[in-house]
Amino acid sequence: VNALLAYLLYHHQKPVHREILLSRFWEYTSPSSARKSLNVAIHTLRQHLHDCMPDIDFIQYYNDNYSVNPELDIITDVDQFLGHWHKGRSIEASQGPPEALEHYQAATSLYRGDFLEDMHYEEWCELERDNLKETYLILLDRLGTYFLQQEVYSMAESVFRMMLEKDDCLENIHRKLILCYYQLGRRDLAIRQYHKCVEALQKELNIEPSLSTKELFQLVQEEKRVSWLF
Repeated sequence: VNALLAYLLYHHQKPVHREILLSRFWEYTSPSSARKSLNVAIHTLRQHLHDCMPDIDFIQYYNDNYSVNPELDIITDVDQFLGHWHKGRSIEASQGPPEALEHYQAATSLYRGDFLEDMHYEEWCELERDNLKETYLILLDRLGTYFLQQEVYSMAESVFRMMLEKDDCLENIHRKLILCYYQLGRRDLAIRQYHKCVEALQKELNIEPSLSTKELFQLVQEEKRVSWLF
């Protein structure tokens, strides 16, 4: 029932055909049993929602389509996150990165965890979760790279660390973080970060760092000047 409500809320901007719900949640059930299960789930859901909002017809049904009542002013954090992301991209394309920062940072603040991370066994959740996470990482990379280019190394460092918390096999982000530490005068942290990169790539992917990463590490070891490499 919770997964069904989450699905309808996620698609609240348009009706969802009954057959889509049947295939999403009862794919391996006989058609008659699946329809019965859907009816029971919708009935249970309506009862729970009625207890909370007795004057509102929350879930509507018309022409074999289920939908959240369009008269309800529903805005999800996913809607807001994607709204800021798309607005930021549009502004960046027309005006440049600095003007897009406000929207990128707003989107970042809205991403407080992976999409419905407690619903581990829902396939539709997994797909959306991966897509949103990928968008989040692209967004962070744009932010961090902008700060790095502007030599605001402490801000860039913070952003790149957030990325590696989500995926520690992002070798290019390890490189950018190594550069941040080095430019901040923390050669020790830069060296440690390189070894973290080596360990993550070996453990998760069974590969070695690329030549670019090794060359950057050599420059750090030799305390040589590092120019923009990315």
